Amino acid sequence: MSINIGKSTIMATNEVELLGVTIDKKLSFSSHIKKLCKYANNKLYAIIRMRKYLSIPQAKLLVNTYVLSYFSYCPLLWMFCYKKEMSLINRVHKRALRTIYNNFTLELDELLVMNNSCSIHTKHLRTLMTEIYKSLRKENPELLWNIFESKCTQYNLRNKMLINLPKAESTTFGTNSLAFKGSLIWNTLPNFIKASPTQSIFLKRIKTWNGENCTCKICR
Repeated sequence: MSINIGKSTIMATNEVELLGVTIDKKLSFSSHIKKLCKYANNKLYAIIRMRKYLSIPQAKLLVNTYVLSYFSYCPLLWMFCYKKEMSLINRVHKRALRTIYNNFTLELDELLVMNNSCSIHTKHLRTLMTEIYKSLRKENPELLWNIFESKCTQYNLRNKMLINLPKAESTTFGTNSLAFKGSLIWNTLPNFIKASPTQSIFLKRIKTWNGENCTCKICR
């Protein structure tokens, strides 16, 4: 497939990199995640070589800055990836936490408790919920305002501050889309989080939520 614009011919390609994100023709973001894991592993190996000279706070600072930060760039685009790719991210995360605490026997769940943190996917879910909160309050770019819309109902429901689920005619671009998944997860949030009066209070409260009732293919 090709497109002719003037005297130029634009050929189809399997993937293209835009602002640091590799977008493939199937929107699976598999290539992008594999690149992230490769870059993160390279930095982690360098930290491992100098780990014996570092204290735990120093190791944690380096890991968060040079390794885990890769998974915080534009997560809304690729966060609902396949389980296979998320397992690659979890593997890097486990290796990073093992490096921090110099403990290579504990599993990821145990390391997260020791580190008082959460999984990468849970962080992404919290980021998504924060963007929805800001969209409903018109506190983020106008582009997102129409993606998430408050649901008007005449009934006094137990679950309040709901948003409309967009129409979905397919799985890939319907029920698996960011708009549909985000709306579905937002509607399961506890009311005290959704009703936060300010963004700073919301950010504090969302840290108590660990993605309960999420129905994405990663959490199922």
